[in-house]
Amino acid sequence: MDELLAKGMSNADNCLFPENLVNDVQTPLFLLESSFDLFQLKETITPFIGGGKPEWNNCLNNSLTLCNATQLEIMQEFQKIFIQTLQNLNYSPSRGMFIHTCHRHGHIFFKEEWQCSCVVNNVTIAGAIGDWYFDRNCFQQIDICNVPRNCTSTLDFDAFNRKCIELNK
Repeated sequence: MDELLAKGMSNADNCLFPENLVNDVQTPLFLLESSFDLFQLKETITPFIGGGKPEWNNCLNNSLTLCNATQLEIMQEFQKIFIQTLQNLNYSPSRGMFIHTCHRHGHIFFKEEWQCSCVVNNVTIAGAIGDWYFDRNCFQQIDICNVPRNCTSTLDFDAFNRKCIELNK
């Protein structure tokens, strides 16, 4: 507990928050995240503000075009705080970072989408992770566009793969 107090944390629970943990990670670490992460917005923010989950259902689950001005402002404030937190981390050349504005969560599990879905500074997820992993580039990029993007594909899996292959020739 003395170590936590020395770091300015009065509550041991705070050590579970990533911003209080990342600076102490000694191994190489790659942060891949959306600044408009669907899970975080849906499960940690919206239940407590703006009418709760029912009020946000259409905006978060159906279409970003159904979000009202207040909901977009709340999402933008979430993004602003998230980016400020990342920018306050100590610099580490072994820490890579790919922060995009796609309104999604869990896309890291779909390798097919690494090549086509999210792009930051003209680099795909696969390109950023590859450059970082093989020490070609300490990729630390944040897309600062303050509007969430819908990056899901309406194509079926085979059509999506064909498009992806065509784009990456």
